[in-house]
Amino acid sequence: MDDCTLDLALCVRTKPIADCLNLRCNAAQSYSSECAENGIVMNWRSETFCPVPECPTNMVYRECSKDCNRRCGDRGYKEDDCTDETCVNGCFCPDYYYADENTCKAAEHCSCKKGSTTYPVGAYIDDTCQRFTCSSGGVWSSETSKECKGRFVMSGDPHFKTFDSKYFNFDGKCTYVLVEPARGVKLSTPFSVWLKNDYCRANDDTICTKSISIQIGDRLFMITPTGTKLNNSPIKLPYRQDKVTVRRIAEHLIRLSLDDGMEIIWDQHYQFEIQLSSKYSGKVTGLAGNFNGKLWDDTLTPDGENIKDIVEFTSAWRTNAECADNGNAVSLGACSTSSQLEPLATSTCKNLRLGVFKKCNDLVDPTPYIDQCKHDICACGHLYQQETLQCECAALKSYAHECALRGVIMDWRSQSTCPIQCTGGRVYSECGKNCDITCKAIQPEPCEEECVQGCTCPNGMRFDEDSNECVMASDCKCYHDDIGYTVGASRKDGCTVCTCEIGAKWTNTMLVLNNNGALFPNMLLIDAHHLNVAITTFYFNGKIWSECADCERTCTNMHITCPASSCQNPGCVCPSSQVLHEGRCVDRYQCPCHSKGKSYPINTVIKDGCNNCICGDDGAWTCTDFPCSGECSAYGDPHYITFDGKAYEFQGTCDYILAEDDCGSNRGTFRVTAENVPCGAEGLACTKSIKIYVNKKVIHLVRGSDVQITTSGGTALAGPKVDVKIIPSGLYIDVITDIGLRVRWDMAMRVYIHLDPKYQGQVCGLCGNFDGNSYNDFTARSGLIESGATHFANSWRTRSSCPEAGTHVSPCDIHPERKYWATHSCEILKSAAFQVCHEQVYCILYIPTKILINYCTG
Repeated sequence: MDDCTLDLALCVRTKPIADCLNLRCNAAQSYSSECAENGIVMNWRSETFCPVPECPTNMVYRECSKDCNRRCGDRGYKEDDCTDETCVNGCFCPDYYYADENTCKAAEHCSCKKGSTTYPVGAYIDDTCQRFTCSSGGVWSSETSKECKGRFVMSGDPHFKTFDSKYFNFDGKCTYVLVEPARGVKLSTPFSVWLKNDYCRANDDTICTKSISIQIGDRLFMITPTGTKLNNSPIKLPYRQDKVTVRRIAEHLIRLSLDDGMEIIWDQHYQFEIQLSSKYSGKVTGLAGNFNGKLWDDTLTPDGENIKDIVEFTSAWRTNAECADNGNAVSLGACSTSSQLEPLATSTCKNLRLGVFKKCNDLVDPTPYIDQCKHDICACGHLYQQETLQCECAALKSYAHECALRGVIMDWRSQSTCPIQCTGGRVYSECGKNCDITCKAIQPEPCEEECVQGCTCPNGMRFDEDSNECVMASDCKCYHDDIGYTVGASRKDGCTVCTCEIGAKWTNTMLVLNNNGALFPNMLLIDAHHLNVAITTFYFNGKIWSECADCERTCTNMHITCPASSCQNPGCVCPSSQVLHEGRCVDRYQCPCHSKGKSYPINTVIKDGCNNCICGDDGAWTCTDFPCSGECSAYGDPHYITFDGKAYEFQGTCDYILAEDDCGSNRGTFRVTAENVPCGAEGLACTKSIKIYVNKKVIHLVRGSDVQITTSGGTALAGPKVDVKIIPSGLYIDVITDIGLRVRWDMAMRVYIHLDPKYQGQVCGLCGNFDGNSYNDFTARSGLIESGATHFANSWRTRSSCPEAGTHVSPCDIHPERKYWATHSCEILKSAAFQVCHEQVYCILYIPTKILINYCTG
């Protein structure tokens, strides 16, 4: 009352009394809210005294309601899901209606959202191999629309993405195994793929891909920027024989296809891709990962050890242990040492969020491509100032291709942005054809259509390999054994006559048999090309002289496959039955196992998480495969790492569900939420409190306060009574339950959630679903996989009144003058002081984004 009187008295001194009457409504509302907090709800508004506020369409005003509007897209919403005990006034949807933007709708009329785009019921989105359809209630239902292939991608300077979507960067100078059969696996058609890197030019230290080698059975294909070889002899494209097709699908794009489900695509410069059929899932290994859907084990070495250090991981896959690869794990930090180019890099690469690229942002998160783009500009522009305008092209091209694969075709190239000159009548296309593109039409059978990025012939035309230009499809010759036949020409093939028709198609006519019933004999073509190598043997200190010493076997690399040698480097090697170890030849069974830079004798047992690994007599580890508990962490301002290892940042200020097992129609047993509040001057958020809901208990952990334990309102979570222990542990407080949930809180800005293996695939929230596959960790509440962290995290708000968070600009971009100091300060993580931890936790993961953001904030 006193506050209201004082406010009115001060107001009427300077304003008309009519303009001051709203102050009494504010005071009355504050008093009413305080009463509601204590269980006394009053309907105090009237037409003459503070009328009920007008609400948006369909909404109704309530003086006291939990701040938990049902929203379109809340999968599995139940009336008692609201975990907010606070009573608030405001506009809410009537019972049985759902909030959709600023209106209320019945469930069957709810729209669905993907990022910032709205879709009506019945609309669908194709995401590589899955189709998501908008269903009643604004939730997405999914089904597999086609085979889910594995894709390994390498681009730029150089940046890698494994089959299971682990990103890493590495600039080693050797030959490395990208893909080969996993240990103990026999493929129906064995294949291996190698990558050869070397210096781009004689006078600098940048690394380029010099060749891609593919071993298929006894055939070795080598693709270089200047041509293609088979068993060290040049071949003319297109090539097709024994399930293998090698062809040029665009002017600067070569594709090797194995009918058994393996594809190699390379632009012979800075973009390379391997595609594998799903039947190879878990059956391959190498730098490209093991294609088992799990992010955490993509750094397995040839002897089965899972190591975190990228330099050690990549070095383990060298084909020649004597090669000095001089490799470094590139942390996307070239701009930190090139301050002159950083403004150019920032202004150029931010275009991936603008203009023609913006329409794809909801489908493909541009963040990793922006990081790659900035690094590439600062790295190559520093060495070749005249080429700076082209340094970003690899990242832009990679992003555009990922968008095209999801149906978003963008016309992004121009005379000033990565221009391309096509020849032979070809035109540039982001989504050209993959099948029936040349007159010879040599291609896999069946041929699957897919977006091809590059210079291809216009629609209705094909590329004529004889004239090297595009011609109308009707003008194409027919080909047999690389001999061209004009339309109307015929040839004999056994007992049939084949006639060339318009469109490069053969029609067959059966011949009449002779009186003896004999047929014309068929011709059997035999590829009699063999590689003969003469070896003169000399013995020296256990080794023998060999004309082929390109891939010497050692205890550390004996489990990887070597490409067929071209015998360019003679030398002393161990006999075929032995390998090199500590300078001498030993039998393979004498090899120790290796782990984290140490050697272990046969039968040694070490721990790997919750599993045991034993050293076998082949120098390789054999590990148990028990499901392990999972950990999700949120720390700083704030950074998240999901149960499946996906790291991201999000700057929302609301209450969010971190993890719960209440993810569908079944009643869950626990829920953990976090309250994030603004902190700092750069729009950052910090975690203020954690709530843990188990059965009828609510454990509230608040920064700077004692632990609070209350009884949950509404219907309790399912399950029997839960025993909870709250134990101080050093800097932390541990909340331990008997249902397999443990929460650790440092009473400041770090929280860790631990779950028993029984929850694998059964949880949801900001911590992901704990199914071992980080690809789907951004599954929103609606059931759709979002491309970026912002829209994903917004869907897990517990209160609809909170504003949705927008895209956050890094403090290092706001204050570029702080970035050098921040980078220099964070380099201590790479120092010897932290060396002992590098084997367990990969420090590069923390330097580029997480700690730099905190330092740049000031």
